[in-house]
Amino acid sequence: MQQISQRLPLSKIIDHPVNASIYRDNFDDDLVESIKQNGVLTPIVVCKHAGGSYVCLSGHRRRQAAGVLGLQEIPCLIYRDEIPEWQQVLMVVESNRQRAKTTEMLARETEALAKAKEQQAAARKKAGKKASDDLPKNFTEGSTEAGEALDLAAKQTGIGSRPTAKKAIEVVAKIDELEKAGEVAAAEELRETLNEKSVSAAHRKATSEEEPEPEPDGVLDVFGVPVPDELAEIFATRDDYAAVLNQLTQLKKAVNGLLNGPGGRWLHKTEVDSLIKDLRRTIDFGQPHTECGMCQRDAKKRETCDACKHRGYVNQMAYGNQTAAAKVWLESR
Repeated sequence: MQQISQRLPLSKIIDHPVNASIYRDNFDDDLVESIKQNGVLTPIVVCKHAGGSYVCLSGHRRRQAAGVLGLQEIPCLIYRDEIPEWQQVLMVVESNRQRAKTTEMLARETEALAKAKEQQAAARKKAGKKASDDLPKNFTEGSTEAGEALDLAAKQTGIGSRPTAKKAIEVVAKIDELEKAGEVAAAEELRETLNEKSVSAAHRKATSEEEPEPEPDGVLDVFGVPVPDELAEIFATRDDYAAVLNQLTQLKKAVNGLLNGPGGRWLHKTEVDSLIKDLRRTIDFGQPHTECGMCQRDAKKRETCDACKHRGYVNQMAYGNQTAAAKVWLESR
């Protein structure tokens, strides 16, 4: 797709509605001051819109800050071709790939991506061919059949498994419902639970569920096998581990944003990366992975098992310390 560089009147550029619904961008004083001193240095990216206007695909905060300063025009990169709505959504999400995001943002992003991927699959099927090769690879890679859309979207955003993504999407739908009904305090409480605690905790609150009792028959290990009764509660915490790991990913993105900013010289990148890596390794170590291959479901052996330190399960790191026979047992399940 070809682009042309041109200054456009701010009055002819509108925010993309998906960007507003996901990220709810607001400019800050630093951005306004920067544009006041230096102008808009990086052009915003737009495409044609109905009625002779243009829709912003990247640079919403710059456009808003320029408007506050009373600028009449702004430098733009304009896509000359018509861009379908689903492709616009993919571009908006891609332009926000590096930013730090809350769990709520990830949920909204996942939902929008899944819908866009379904529409992309339908367009490919109708055309009888794949999407054109001139699109960036990260917009088109992988299968986009409708049944896999949510799986692909969840993987791309990093929100977690498909069940976790579904729960998160249900939670943000409840937040919107509460806000629409004027129950702002309840909406904010649910939002805080989602962003600060976990998807599971927020979903329980959104659906008015009581804290569930462990259900051994419904709790599976990574091989899809029910775990013993005494381990069910442990394995039920995997979503919470996944939520913390996702927060670490967002923290790393936020730190990288600082490193790339004007004050980044005061941060030691190698040291920061090492600290985050160590914390991720610590969380990974405690995450329930599967039953211990040394105990092999034997309650008596578990009482004295050194391999799993009496926890009854191993993790990704501890798996490497299993004996060859234990690994065979694990993998054969």
